[in-house]
Amino acid sequence: MTSIRARLVAVTTASSLALGVVACGGETPTAASCADSWNADANADQQPTLAGALAADISLNGQFRVGMWSSAEQTVPVTDGFAEKPSAEAVVPKNSCLLVFPPSHVGQMAFFEAKGKWRFVRDNTGSEFPAAARRELSGAKVATPDALGKLKLG
Repeated sequence: MTSIRARLVAVTTASSLALGVVACGGETPTAASCADSWNADANADQQPTLAGALAADISLNGQFRVGMWSSAEQTVPVTDGFAEKPSAEAVVPKNSCLLVFPPSHVGQMAFFEAKGKWRFVRDNTGSEFPAAARRELSGAKVATPDALGKLKLG
């Protein structure tokens, strides 16, 4: 009976530790988990920005890419939608999810996820982050946005 109890305690402890690591963000995101996060209802405020970009810019028929920012954390200017000037600054954490636009005549653009919230960065704000995100995207998969701004991995 004692060995059964010891095994049960060991399994319970291991399970608790594993859940703690996941809850603390210990898991590295994948393109699929990033797409799921993007498509979540909690991100409904940024999806129209993507849908609007698709509707307004015919040249965005290239490949969107979803993956992870594997470089060091970086502070970048973020905008609300297509505002010309940055509305704030935010930190792009290492291993955060990215959605990178294809290159277009309106410049480089990307979304990143930080603290459970997706933020929009454009190079017209003086940030070189969108170009760096395209170059340094890790674990990337091609994504196709629909008319509502939701992603489907290709």
